[in-house]
Parts: sequence; C-alpha cells; structure tokens
Amino acid sequence: MRMLQGLDKNYVPFFLFYVFSFMAIAIFTIFVNVYLYHQGFSISQIGILTALGPTISMLSQPVWGILSDRTNKRRILMIVLAGSAIISLAIPIHTAFFWLIIVLLLYWFFASSSLPLGDAITLQFLEGKSIKYSALRIIGAVSFGLTSAFAGLLLGGNIGRIFYYNAAFLTVTCLLVFFMPIQKKSKAEEQAQEPLQAQPQEQLQEQSGLKSLVKLLNNKVVLGVYLTSFIFGLTMSFLHNFFGIRMTEMGATEGQLGIALFISAFSEIPIFLTVDRVFGKRKPEHLLMLSAFFMGLRLIIMYFGETIILIYLAQTLQGVSFMLHFYFCIVLLHEHSPPHMKSTVQTVHAMIRMGGAAILGNLGGGFLAHQVGIQNVFLLLSVIVTSTCFVLPGVLILMHKVKNRNKSK
Repeated sequence: MRMLQGLDKNYVPFFLFYVFSFMAIAIFTIFVNVYLYHQGFSISQIGILTALGPTISMLSQPVWGILSDRTNKRRILMIVLAGSAIISLAIPIHTAFFWLIIVLLLYWFFASSSLPLGDAITLQFLEGKSIKYSALRIIGAVSFGLTSAFAGLLLGGNIGRIFYYNAAFLTVTCLLVFFMPIQKKSKAEEQAQEPLQAQPQEQLQEQSGLKSLVKLLNNKVVLGVYLTSFIFGLTMSFLHNFFGIRMTEMGATEGQLGIALFISAFSEIPIFLTVDRVFGKRKPEHLLMLSAFFMGLRLIIMYFGETIILIYLAQTLQGVSFMLHFYFCIVLLHEHSPPHMKSTVQTVHAMIRMGGAAILGNLGGGFLAHQVGIQNVFLLLSVIVTSTCFVLPGVLILMHKVKNRNKSK
C-alpha cells in the first residue's frame, strides 16, 4: 500500500501496458503450437515454424531499436503493436505450410520487439520514481498466469480463437501507448544523435567496442556464463514450445494446459520478491549449480510424468530453475564486465539465450523429437543441462580459489 500512495494517473498506462502485453503473450506463445499440432503438422514442421521467431528477432530488434532511438519511441512502439495485431488476424486464413512461414516471419518481425521497446520507455519513465521496474514485471507475471488459467474458458474448445484474442489484446496495448506521457530525451540519447565528429575521441573508442568485446571473451567467467546460458536457453525454448504438445498427446484440454502455465508463471513471483534477501548473500556460481539441479529434476519429472498432476509438479520448479539461473547470469556478467561494456555484454547474452539457443532448441529439438519422441528429448536435455551447468560453475569456483591463494602468497 505504501508503494501506491504516491501513484498518479501517469502510471496507469504503464501498469495496463504490462497487463495486456502479457495477456497477448500468454494466449499466443504456447497455444499457437497446439493449434499447429491440431492442424496436422509434424513435430519437425512445428520446430521449423517456432524457430522463425528467434531467427527474425535477431535481425528485427536492432532495426526497431535504432529507429526508436533515432525518432520517436512511442510512435515506433505503436507501429510494432499495430503491425502485430493486423498480421495475427492473417495467420488463420490458410493452413498451408509456406503461408504460415510467411505470416509468422512477418508477425515475429513486429511482435518480438514490442516488449523490449516497451521496457525502454518504461525504464526511462521510472527514473527517479518510487515504483520499481520489478513491480511492473510482477504484474506481467500475474497477468500471464491468470490469462493462462482462464484460457480454456476464453477459447471455448475452438483453439483458432487465439489469433483474434491476441489481436484484441495487442490493439488495447497499442492504444495504451498513446496515453503514456511524452518524455524528454536524456543526455545520453542526445549525445548518441550528435555527429560522430562532435563526440570525444575516448567516447568513440568505447563505442567501437569490437576489440573490447574480443578481449572480454578471454574472461573465463563471461565465457562460462554464456555457455551455461546457451544450454539453459536451448532447454527452455524446447520445453516452452513442446510441453504443450506433450500435454495434448496425454489428452489434456486447453484449460488444463492453461493451469500448467498459470503454475509456472506464479512460481516466478516468490523469486522476484525474495531473490536478493534469500539468495543475495550466496555466490552466484553456487546458485547457477542449484538452478541446474532443479532444471534437471524438472525435466526428469517431465520424462517420467504420465499424469497431469506430475506435469503440474514439474511446472512449480520454473521459478527455482529458469528464473534463478537467469537472474544470477545477469549478476555475474555485470560483476565481470568493464563499465563501458556492461550493456554490450548483456545484449550479447540476450542474443545467445533468445537467439542462437532458441533457434537450436526449436529447430534441432523439433527434428530430434520427431525421431525419438518429446519425452526422450526431455531425458537427453536433463543430462546435458545438469552436467554442463554443474561442471562449468564448479570450474569457476576452483578458479576463484586458485586466484585467491595466489593473491595471499
């Protein structure tokens, strides 16, 4: 309640933006694969179609980001949201494989950048404010969970409705952006738009960060985090895109699938609320290993699970597996990167996790699941994620110990 005492009307569009953004994400991302499965596409074909999102996002996000920084952030965000809504309506027009490739490429060209652009506007607005960004993301998680839980009622047995609900939620989100207060450009943004000749030579050297990035990649901690994050990203992309199909194969309804998503979303909220207080005093390397243990356990349950209850149990581990790992990857990268490289390091991390790893998880995972079955891929991933994410953090711990001994001598 204290947090809301200073709340004014300018906050409302931002709160509602995350409510409707995550409603659209919930109704589309998982159920679109179930829709494709019901249309008779094979697991490998679904893998190809789901790989389109991360593939096109690696190209589109820089484009929309540059346009947003160079022109008007709100206008570009509204274009992205309107484009996503219009193309969403075009997806169910035809079920031909090549038609879906075209419309899904167009859809993700717009949709993959909507949340990052919204985050950029929100973070700028919240500078110096009492309400923190984490509060808005919690609202997003709650919205995602509740939408998932009631998805069965919304769809009413007709899964094709996801595209119309998605378009409606995106349209409302687009209208909310119009009501976001206009913000003045920061000094950093003004400097970024200055001609290169007008910028100090030292600043130019920092901005041309290719040499710095190559040098940074010699840092074993950064490389170790990138590799563990790649393994987790691969695992989560496959789990995210194919566990709904696995539940459908078990005879689950859209409502039961929605409850599974509700459970996973709400399992992240305690991590958001307690991560610094409960885990903050522990070494991030130890916590990467702990999250790997829970991810392996989650995948093992998914492998052996033949009942809906066991799938629900596996979903309760989302917070202590994925979210815990993601949070402390960010912490380690922040601690082990120089000040002028911190944004670049995090951007590269996002591209590895949500780009390359997601493409391999969707495309390679889809082909493998077509050959051996989704359950067997869960088992294989459990071995990979636990071995890799236990060994590498362990190596980092040993390196720290050796370094400390050398210093003491």
